[in-house]
Parts: sequence; C-alpha cells; structure tokens
Amino acid sequence: MQKQTVTINGVYIQIDSLLKLSEIVSSGGEAHSLVAAGKVKINNKLISEKRKKVYAGDIVIVDNSYSILVKINED
Repeated sequence: MQKQTVTINGVYIQIDSLLKLSEIVSSGGEAHSLVAAGKVKINNKLISEKRKKVYAGDIVIVDNSYSILVKINED
C-alpha cells in the first residue's frame, strides 16, 4: 500500500479535493466515482458522501491501495 501525508491549511478538506491534492485522481468526477463505488474509507469506515469532510488526524484508505494521513499546516 502506498502511504503519503497531506498537509491542509484549514480545519478540514473535502474528500474529493483531498484525492485530487494527493494526485490519486485528476478530477472531482473521478473522486466521486471512487466514493460511489465504495472504494474510500475514512478511519476504516466506508463513506458514501461525495463531499465528506476530512479532518487533521484522519486516515483515508483508497481502494486498499493508498493510505493518506491528513495533517494540519501549523505555520
């Protein structure tokens, strides 16, 4: 499984934006398709909301191939 850490500037980021930022998908439509297909988990819970909020400390698993740890920018 490929692991990466993504740093966000706000309190949260929407799942579709996170998947684009981490370069797993190239468009929001692709992100929505992954969510609709049941291939995205946040903290080991399957999600169905296409714009689910992801917070610092959350771990996102995509298609059992990618693991993304979300951190907040402390600058």
